[in-house]
Amino acid sequence: MYSRILVALDGSPLAESILAEVQRMAAGSDCQVRLLSVKELPPPVEATTEEDERLLMLGTAPAIVTSPATHETRDQAIDSIRDEAMEYLDEKAAPLRAVGINVSCEVHFGAPAEVIKQVARDEDFELIAMATHGRSGLKRLIFGSVASQVVEHAGKPVLVVRPEHLEG
Repeated sequence: MYSRILVALDGSPLAESILAEVQRMAAGSDCQVRLLSVKELPPPVEATTEEDERLLMLGTAPAIVTSPATHETRDQAIDSIRDEAMEYLDEKAAPLRAVGINVSCEVHFGAPAEVIKQVARDEDFELIAMATHGRSGLKRLIFGSVASQVVEHAGKPVLVVRPEHLEG
Protein backbone atom coordinates (compact mmCIF):
# COMPACT_ATOMS: atom_id res chain seq x y z
CA MET A 1 0.00 0.00 0.00
CA TYR A 2 2.76 2.48 0.96
CA SER A 3 6.22 2.37 -0.61
CA ARG A 4 7.99 4.73 1.87
CA ILE A 5 7.20 4.87 5.60
CA LEU A 6 8.90 7.17 8.11
CA VAL A 7 8.80 5.76 11.66
CA ALA A 8 9.50 8.16 14.53
CA LEU A 9 11.01 6.62 17.66
CA ASP A 10 11.99 8.47 20.83
CA GLY A 11 13.74 5.62 22.59
CA SER A 12 10.82 4.67 24.82
CA PRO A 13 9.05 1.30 24.90
CA LEU A 14 5.80 3.19 24.29
CA ALA A 15 7.10 4.65 21.04
CA GLU A 16 8.27 1.21 19.95
CA SER A 17 4.69 -0.06 19.98
CA ILE A 18 4.37 1.29 16.41
CA LEU A 19 6.92 -1.22 15.12
CA ALA A 20 4.56 -4.20 15.13
CA GLU A 21 2.08 -2.32 12.96
CA VAL A 22 4.80 -1.14 10.58
CA GLN A 23 6.03 -4.73 10.28
CA ARG A 24 2.50 -5.91 9.40
CA MET A 25 2.19 -3.18 6.76
CA ALA A 26 5.61 -3.59 5.15
CA ALA A 27 6.25 -7.36 5.33
CA GLY A 28 6.26 -9.05 1.95
CA SER A 29 6.40 -5.79 0.01
CA ASP A 30 9.03 -3.52 -1.50
CA CYS A 31 8.25 -0.86 1.10
CA GLN A 32 11.17 1.20 2.35
CA VAL A 33 11.05 1.97 6.06
CA ARG A 34 13.13 4.66 7.76
CA LEU A 35 13.51 4.65 11.53
CA LEU A 36 14.09 8.21 12.74
CA SER A 37 15.22 9.40 16.14
CA VAL A 38 15.28 13.11 16.92
CA LYS A 39 17.52 14.22 19.76
CA GLU A 40 18.06 17.55 21.45
CA LEU A 41 21.46 19.16 21.11
CA PRO A 42 23.43 19.59 24.31
CA PRO A 43 23.41 23.25 25.37
CA PRO A 44 26.16 25.44 23.94
CA VAL A 45 29.17 25.92 26.13
CA GLU A 46 30.88 29.25 26.59
CA ALA A 47 34.66 29.45 26.69
CA THR A 48 36.12 30.74 29.91
CA THR A 49 37.82 34.05 30.23
CA GLU A 50 40.86 34.89 32.25
CA GLU A 51 38.48 36.46 34.79
CA ASP A 52 36.62 33.13 35.15
CA GLU A 53 39.92 31.38 35.79
CA ARG A 54 40.93 34.01 38.37
CA LEU A 55 37.59 33.66 40.17
CA LEU A 56 37.96 29.89 40.12
CA MET A 57 41.39 30.14 41.71
CA LEU A 58 39.99 32.45 44.41
CA GLY A 59 37.07 30.10 45.04
CA THR A 60 34.48 32.71 44.09
CA ALA A 61 33.64 31.45 40.60
CA PRO A 62 30.06 30.81 39.52
CA ALA A 63 28.80 27.26 40.01
CA ILE A 64 29.71 26.26 36.46
CA VAL A 65 32.92 27.38 34.86
CA THR A 66 33.95 25.79 31.61
CA SER A 67 37.29 25.54 29.91
CA PRO A 68 38.12 26.33 26.29
CA ALA A 69 38.41 22.60 25.61
CA THR A 70 34.70 22.14 26.33
CA HIS A 71 33.80 23.01 22.73
CA GLU A 72 35.48 19.77 21.75
CA THR A 73 33.70 18.05 24.62
CA ARG A 74 30.34 19.26 23.27
CA ASP A 75 31.20 17.86 19.85
CA GLN A 76 32.12 14.61 21.53
CA ALA A 77 28.81 14.66 23.41
CA ILE A 78 26.93 15.16 20.13
CA ASP A 79 28.81 12.25 18.56
CA SER A 80 28.08 10.11 21.60
CA ILE A 81 24.35 10.94 21.49
CA ARG A 82 24.26 10.20 17.75
CA ASP A 83 26.14 6.90 18.16
CA GLU A 84 23.91 5.76 21.03
CA ALA A 85 20.74 6.66 19.10
CA MET A 86 21.99 4.90 15.96
CA GLU A 87 22.81 1.78 17.98
CA TYR A 88 19.27 1.86 19.41
CA LEU A 89 17.73 2.29 15.95
CA ASP A 90 19.81 -0.55 14.49
CA GLU A 91 18.64 -2.78 17.34
CA LYS A 92 15.00 -1.91 16.58
CA ALA A 93 15.55 -2.38 12.84
CA ALA A 94 16.96 -5.91 13.22
CA PRO A 95 13.61 -7.73 13.62
CA LEU A 96 12.19 -5.85 10.62
CA ARG A 97 15.23 -6.71 8.52
CA ALA A 98 14.96 -10.34 9.66
CA VAL A 99 11.60 -10.62 7.88
CA GLY A 100 12.93 -8.99 4.72
CA ILE A 101 11.87 -5.37 5.21
CA ASN A 102 14.17 -2.74 3.72
CA VAL A 103 15.02 -0.56 6.75
CA SER A 104 17.34 2.40 7.11
CA CYS A 105 18.08 4.41 10.24
CA GLU A 106 18.73 8.10 10.77
CA VAL A 107 19.40 10.43 13.70
CA HIS A 108 18.66 14.15 13.58
CA PHE A 109 18.95 16.93 16.14
CA GLY A 110 16.24 19.52 16.80
CA ALA A 111 12.60 19.86 17.80
CA PRO A 112 11.04 16.42 17.23
CA ALA A 113 7.77 17.46 15.58
CA GLU A 114 9.51 19.93 13.28
CA VAL A 115 12.23 17.49 12.25
CA ILE A 116 9.76 14.66 11.63
CA LYS A 117 7.60 16.88 9.41
CA GLN A 118 10.64 18.24 7.54
CA VAL A 119 12.18 14.83 6.87
CA ALA A 120 8.81 13.47 5.69
CA ARG A 121 8.43 16.38 3.25
CA ASP A 122 12.02 16.58 2.04
CA GLU A 123 12.37 12.86 1.41
CA ASP A 124 8.82 12.33 0.14
CA PHE A 125 7.66 9.72 2.61
CA GLU A 126 4.08 8.63 1.95
CA LEU A 127 3.25 7.79 5.57
CA ILE A 128 4.52 8.86 8.97
CA ALA A 129 4.07 6.20 11.65
CA MET A 130 4.42 6.89 15.36
CA ALA A 131 2.99 6.10 18.75
CA THR A 132 1.46 8.56 21.14
CA HIS A 133 2.14 8.55 24.84
CA GLY A 134 -1.57 8.99 25.43
CA ARG A 135 -1.49 12.32 27.22
CA SER A 136 -4.73 14.19 27.27
CA GLY A 137 -6.26 17.21 28.90
CA LEU A 138 -3.99 19.37 31.03
CA LYS A 139 -0.91 17.14 30.60
CA ARG A 140 -1.19 17.44 26.82
CA LEU A 141 -1.62 21.20 27.10
CA ILE A 142 1.42 21.57 29.37
CA PHE A 143 3.74 19.03 27.79
CA GLY A 144 2.41 19.21 24.24
CA SER A 145 2.19 16.25 21.98
CA VAL A 146 4.66 15.55 19.21
CA ALA A 147 2.13 13.21 17.62
CA SER A 148 -0.61 15.83 17.58
CA GLN A 149 1.71 18.46 16.09
CA VAL A 150 2.76 16.03 13.36
CA VAL A 151 -0.83 14.99 12.63
CA GLU A 152 -2.02 18.59 12.44
CA HIS A 153 0.81 20.03 10.35
CA ALA A 154 2.63 17.30 8.39
CA GLY A 155 0.51 17.46 5.26
CA LYS A 156 1.00 13.68 4.98
CA PRO A 157 -0.96 10.69 6.23
CA VAL A 158 0.05 9.84 9.81
CA LEU A 159 -0.57 6.50 11.47
CA VAL A 160 -0.72 6.97 15.24
CA VAL A 161 -0.87 4.04 17.62
CA ARG A 162 -1.75 4.37 21.27
CA PRO A 163 -0.17 1.59 23.32
CA GLU A 164 -2.82 -0.84 24.57
CA HIS A 165 -1.92 -0.63 28.25
CA LEU A 166 -2.76 3.09 28.22
CA GLU A 167 -6.30 2.54 27.03
CA GLY A 168 -8.81 2.68 29.77
